[in-house]
Amino acid sequence: MENYLHRDAIIAAYSEQNIDLPLTANFGPFDDVPQAIARLVHEASGSQTTWDQLSAERKAEKEKQAKRMLCSRAARNMTLALLNEVDPDGDLLQWFTEIRDLLTGALKAP
Repeated sequence: MENYLHRDAIIAAYSEQNIDLPLTANFGPFDDVPQAIARLVHEASGSQTTWDQLSAERKAEKEKQAKRMLCSRAARNMTLALLNEVDPDGDLLQWFTEIRDLLTGALKAP
């Protein structure tokens, strides 16, 4: 789902934490968004340790933090206009509509 977050929503979420992310484009459908964001946040921190020097455990921790931020704060910054920009075919809204219809039907079943 993180792949449907607009870069402006992500930038705004991190800006609230006084972290400037140099995102210039939205992510693609197969990008590892939490990993990419974790790397950008790490690089923005000014750490003397490069991303590649971090242990796998430390990278995983940073990716988990990024995922939390993306799924909470960044998701709250999404608008229909931003969603339409990253998902012009309306796939995500269609999925949610189908899920709603399935749940509604399941709730009505005897």
